[in-house]
Amino acid sequence: MAAPAPDAAAFFSKLPAPDLQRIIARHLRFSQVMRGSRIVGGLRASLKMRDLRGMDLSGVDLAGADLSGAWLAGANLSATDLSDASLFGADLRGANLQAARLARADLRGALLRGACLDDADLTAADLRSGSLLVWSREAGLAATRGISAAPDGFVDAPGIIRADDFATETDLRHAQLRRAALGHANLSRANLAGCDLSAANLGGAVLENCNLDGAILHATNLATARLSGASLIAATLDDACTDGADLTRIRTARRLDALTKRLKAILAEHEQWVETGGARGSRAVLSDLDLSECDLSGANLSAADLKRCVLRGGNLRGARLLGAELSGIDARQADFKGADMRGARLRGANLRNADLIVTRLAPMPMKRGAPRASDLTRARLTRARLAGSDLRGSILVGGDLAFTDLSGADLSDANLAGTRMEGSVHNTPRIGAPKR
Repeated sequence: MAAPAPDAAAFFSKLPAPDLQRIIARHLRFSQVMRGSRIVGGLRASLKMRDLRGMDLSGVDLAGADLSGAWLAGANLSATDLSDASLFGADLRGANLQAARLARADLRGALLRGACLDDADLTAADLRSGSLLVWSREAGLAATRGISAAPDGFVDAPGIIRADDFATETDLRHAQLRRAALGHANLSRANLAGCDLSAANLGGAVLENCNLDGAILHATNLATARLSGASLIAATLDDACTDGADLTRIRTARRLDALTKRLKAILAEHEQWVETGGARGSRAVLSDLDLSECDLSGANLSAADLKRCVLRGGNLRGARLLGAELSGIDARQADFKGADMRGARLRGANLRNADLIVTRLAPMPMKRGAPRASDLTRARLTRARLAGSDLRGSILVGGDLAFTDLSGADLSDANLAGTRMEGSVHNTPRIGAPKR
């Protein structure tokens, strides 16, 4: 029987605050020497595999520092100088890197999911795939995200191994990179699904085979970028500059041929499937399709699969979407007025300027077990109209409800953790009410 995987925390060591301050002070002197100062006594900071979760390192000079594999989840690195630093395999999930300087930084295999990199400088940064493996006698060879048997010939001593053979993608899902400087950065095979790159500079960047599904690329500079093989399903490219960009083999949402006729047949089969509990007909699978401006008003799409579907400007008034899979859809300016979306999954959906007046998004009753909540985690609802909607018990974690009309909406027991609500209209006492 294989040995159980060791606790991930066993590979990270905490650093007392005084020791960290000394390392930073010595590194500052080191940086000054590198810039031509006559100051002596400096030493490059080595913080590899350190547990630095939640630490406030804002504005610190860590240029050229070694942070390989560092655990920096939730850390404050705003305005920090990390240019030329090694962050190979670092865990930066949820970290604040706003206005950080990351030019030429090694971010291969880094975890940046949900991180804020607005106004950050990542010029010529390396964001390709990669994994950190740690070898010790007790634990064997362990990746920071997974366990593998030790190959022959490895030295029996603690240490960090850069292993491209075990490479994992750089994870930037749902990260905020608005106005970020990414010119000539290498993002080959990186996962940027749902990432906000509005007004970012990606001129000359390498984005080959990367995942940009549902990404916001509004007014983004992609001039001369290499996007061959990239996936851009349900991505927003309004006003983006693609002059001279390599767009060969990119994947976008597909339009159905003879759309109206085929769609009617699919909907008829699905309705029969719903009414007979799956005995007859077939489930509608409309994922990755472009159904923009389609008329689906009153359609029964309960439990249908519409992942990453483009529904921009579509008419879904009064549609039945109970338990439907709608994650990653592009439904900007779509009309869902009066639709029944109880228990629907709308994770990362783009519903900007959508009409969701008197929509039902409360939990869906189940024959067995607890009701299924509507999941709008990280959904973009900026300037959407949700007046009179039923959002009781819905999950809106990390969502964007800025400037949204919530007048008369019921958000009792809704989970609004990390949700942006500035400028929203909610003249109702039924927001975030305690559970009864």
